[in-house]
Amino acid sequence: MEPKHLFQAIFPSALLFSCRPEAFIVYPAFETDPVASPDDAADDTAIFIHPGDASKNAIIGTDKQKGLIVYDAQGKAVHRYPFGRISNVDLRQEVDWNGRRVTIVGGSNRPDQATGILCLVDEGGAAAEV
Repeated sequence: MEPKHLFQAIFPSALLFSCRPEAFIVYPAFETDPVASPDDAADDTAIFIHPGDASKNAIIGTDKQKGLIVYDAQGKAVHRYPFGRISNVDLRQEVDWNGRRVTIVGGSNRPDQATGILCLVDEGGAAAEV
């Protein structure tokens, strides 16, 4: 075997063996309030980051049996939107909507095979279905 081919065979292996995963432990600072539904109903989350005031950050979580829940920055439920079996929530901030900049929250509604769209209309997490 030529030295060039030997190097090409050994070098990638050496890189792989040198990549040992180091354990990195993450401890929770808090937990959100539990969802009202039983079993494994709490699922996906999306994080709203307020552009100027971290105390107005919010967590939007799914209750797979009832809808969406908006939690404040300390994990306390501040709004509940019981409009179906929502899953896979996501959000987009700073969306132009009828001349305003809003945050759009969406999630899949499994029984309806549809997407539910919610528009966060204020910084406290209050929303309107669109």
